[in-house]
Amino acid sequence: MRKDVVEKHGDRWTEAENIVTNGPFSLKFWQHEYKMELGANPQFVHGEPKLKHIRMFMVPEQSTAFALYENHELDYIDNRSISTPDLERFRNSPEYHNFPLLRNTYLGFNVTKAPFTDRRIRLAFSKAVDRTIFPKILRRGEMPLYTWIPPALPGYDPSSSVKFDVAEARRLLAEAGYPNGKGLPPVEFLYPNRDDVRLIVEAVQDQLKRNLGVSVRLQNMEWKVYLQTLNLDPPVMFRGTWGADFPDPETFGNLFTSSNGNNNTRWKNATYDRLIEEAEGEQDQQKRYRLYAQADQLLCVVEAPISPVFSATQNIMIKPWVKGIAMNPLDLQFFQNVEILD
Repeated sequence: MRKDVVEKHGDRWTEAENIVTNGPFSLKFWQHEYKMELGANPQFVHGEPKLKHIRMFMVPEQSTAFALYENHELDYIDNRSISTPDLERFRNSPEYHNFPLLRNTYLGFNVTKAPFTDRRIRLAFSKAVDRTIFPKILRRGEMPLYTWIPPALPGYDPSSSVKFDVAEARRLLAEAGYPNGKGLPPVEFLYPNRDDVRLIVEAVQDQLKRNLGVSVRLQNMEWKVYLQTLNLDPPVMFRGTWGADFPDPETFGNLFTSSNGNNNTRWKNATYDRLIEEAEGEQDQQKRYRLYAQADQLLCVVEAPISPVFSATQNIMIKPWVKGIAMNPLDLQFFQNVEILD
């Protein structure tokens, strides 16, 4: 970020007429909530990209976006634009591609609001969810997740896993004063308004009712409002996600430190903060990974401000005349090697 540009333009530093970038493309036009247009950067360090222009559209409805793809009005779409029924129709198409991501989905609990001020209730909720259900209902190759640091990264330790254990979940809830969920007020569960996310939260709602006797009220919000709500006043329970910025446990471990602005659980734990800080400065890689594993156990098994549920995959559709789309677990697309064949 150019300091002088941010100071000069404030919140408008990312507008097309103000932003300064050095990638293969420059931002030429941005009509908020509708589309962005990119233009090739002839001064890019690795040479001018093959494409001269790229148009990106923001289409909130999955069915609408997929219809645009089917009508050849879009050349490339990803998870956000493919509903489960559409995916089933095109699963065997050569245009369809699936690959694993370093992106986790979790249930978040606001530890400053009842009933999740009590760690026993947080643990009960976490242990009452069978993670194996999510790949079955989403059908995109997701992997059940029992730790926050995913198995693909160093620092993962299976001993940090939270176990699916209905009997223990019921015991914890009863110990907290709510046997079979009796007396526990309905829990508001916030999620962003998307078809695939609705499948996730409905499955959680059903399991908590069957396994704990707990009533969960679902509340959905448009994406922008959902984010604002999480930042300003997180509800007692919410569906959260986090994708790796780089392939290292730090990008996951740091998220739930006391000072991280994306920690919407409002959980603060001095021991966890210390473990992450020590790991960040540790030069011995094996010691460093052990510190992350200790922090992960504290997060998932002991305190449970979150409940990890599955690691995601990316599902994309690419027209046959498009070449060079990158597939990687960080899900980064720079388009510098993409070209359209005649």
